[in-house]
Amino acid sequence: MRIVVIERDPLARGGITAILRHEEGIKSIVEVSAYHDLRREPSLSETSVCIMGVDRVTDETVTLVSQLRHHLTGSERPIPVIVLTPDWSPLDIMLIKADAYPIRRDHIGPMQLVGLIRVISMGYRPLYKALVQGLTDRFAPVSGEIRQILTKREYEVLTLIARGKVNGEIATELGVAISTVKTHVMKILRKLGARNRAQAVMAAGLSD
Repeated sequence: MRIVVIERDPLARGGITAILRHEEGIKSIVEVSAYHDLRREPSLSETSVCIMGVDRVTDETVTLVSQLRHHLTGSERPIPVIVLTPDWSPLDIMLIKADAYPIRRDHIGPMQLVGLIRVISMGYRPLYKALVQGLTDRFAPVSGEIRQILTKREYEVLTLIARGKVNGEIATELGVAISTVKTHVMKILRKLGARNRAQAVMAAGLSD
């Protein structure tokens, strides 16, 4: 794996590099203090994961993630980006949609970071309890607005999804066909601008 580390703080940047340097399977680490410094680096098309530290999450952070994906691969092939933040932000949902993985600095240790890198480099997108809880705490007030966006039946389906129910179980509980449930799910995702069930549940503040 090739890892890119973007971190303004030299102590944090050096610490991350030290953690990863001797890990099996990590062939190279590119460390820079800012995004624009990547322009001086040779081809980064084989980047597996990017780790980016930020002081706070802003609209520029979301834009930067999209730029990183293009710069590192020369295409729109998604590159997972771990964004180390000081706190949870409502914009974390947008980061997740952009194939980034926001996580608070004080919620991840060296071994957890290594494990996360290995998992997401294989294409998985785990949702750790700390991440889900942090986001839903911020989005909980949104649930009232969600009720106005979704129909009563769609909200019922979303609530059951949040409880871990699959389509067949939802269909049985509501007394409808599985195809009907699938239609409701598609409408829910479209209305909430979510790409999958996990994003929809977090956006609605329904996760436990």
